[in-house]
Amino acid sequence: MADLSAVFKKAPKEAVRYLAEKRSQPSEGWETVSARQQQQAFTVAQSAGFDVLGDIRAAIEQARDKGWTHKQFQEQLKPLLQAKGWWGQAVDPETGEIMKMYPGTSRAVRYGTPARLKLIYDQNMAGANAAGRRERQLATSKLFPYWRYVAVMDGSTRPTHRALGGKVFPADHPFWAVNYPPQGFRCRCTVQALTQAQVDKSGIQVEASEGEFVERQVAVNSGRDVMTVRGWKTGDGREFWPDPGFDHAPGDRQLTRDRLGKSMERLPDSALPAAARVVSKGAGFATWREHPEGSFPIATLPQKHANLLGHKGSRTVQLSADTMRKQESHHPELANAEYALVQETISTGQMVQEDPRTLLYVAEQPGGGQVVVVKATRTAEGLFVTSVRRLSASQAKRDAEVRRLLKKG
Repeated sequence: MADLSAVFKKAPKEAVRYLAEKRSQPSEGWETVSARQQQQAFTVAQSAGFDVLGDIRAAIEQARDKGWTHKQFQEQLKPLLQAKGWWGQAVDPETGEIMKMYPGTSRAVRYGTPARLKLIYDQNMAGANAAGRRERQLATSKLFPYWRYVAVMDGSTRPTHRALGGKVFPADHPFWAVNYPPQGFRCRCTVQALTQAQVDKSGIQVEASEGEFVERQVAVNSGRDVMTVRGWKTGDGREFWPDPGFDHAPGDRQLTRDRLGKSMERLPDSALPAAARVVSKGAGFATWREHPEGSFPIATLPQKHANLLGHKGSRTVQLSADTMRKQESHHPELANAEYALVQETISTGQMVQEDPRTLLYVAEQPGGGQVVVVKATRTAEGLFVTSVRRLSASQAKRDAEVRRLLKKG
């Protein structure tokens, strides 16, 4: 991998945010941390039990801010790691006894080494750079609605990465949720944004929207461990796979949003409207609404309402990216503050069960009100808001509309 220090001399704000938002998480091995967790956590394999994660993270952040080369990064960090015993093999220097072995082997664990530090440096810099690039590309996706996967086609290119080279998908295609590079350790692939005119002029083939996410089990660490890897299968049967541990787009904040939803579920029902207003009025929702991907936890369904739908999983009600885009098309007048009232409509409004999978909520307010529709997925494992709209400001029209809606039950 090329030295990425030049990329970071100006420390792009998106890259700064990507690293800053990560929590620190020691681990015994990279395969013990899921791809989604790796996007949200700063982690170093075999760091558990050592007070070194903060030192490594601080050095990475200085390298980013000061434009350090890998050599400068190592010169700063190596003495600190050696002083704390996180260097070389896990072998007692006096007796030669192996203090720690990789599971299922007789090989001593290796802690810090020059090669290890280079990998840590390269991977964190590449991940931050990719997250920043992806955020900027999402922000300009209306002007550049297509993305092309660009692989370095030489003798070192992995076959799975080579298979992706040149493929073009719409910028909002779910393919990118699992195949946005880096696709593995020291991956050199990148993504090029294209305009509609570029696609038309060059006769570029855009992949069809049909397809689905697929999963497979992959052996890692000489077969000692197995990881589940997600990929994308096109409508005509072609499959595209990232390397194990890299099946999640860099900078995707879905895990943080999922945690937020779970936190809200633990609150008493009486506290939910106020908590939801804080969440939906915040910068996180505003940013997500501007460039929606994945889903946003907009509310929590009361248990008795979830029971009506036969729902037994999480009571978090999500607003999907597709629904948000439809809302922007059909109800662009809705302000963020009105989405912040969805929970209040669910908690205090009148509820009607339209069908076995659909609940409709109506909440009248002075001068208007709100209608919210919540649906359970066919498997009853997920809950989603499918519509949010205002009630009429006219009292007469509002009364008629409420009577019509309540008759649906």
